[in-house]
Amino acid sequence: MVPSLQILVTGTTGFVGCHVVSELLAHGHQVHAVSRDRMKAELMP
Repeated sequence: MVPSLQILVTGTTGFVGCHVVSELLAHGHQVHAVSRDRMKAELMP
């Protein structure tokens, strides 16, 4: 089993970024998200 990692993802409100974040969270990693649009970022899980 892979240990939990802290990962920084940029562009998290984009098409690819939101799927990347979802997969990382599903695998138990801690995600730090960076986005230009605060309103969209607040809707992220």
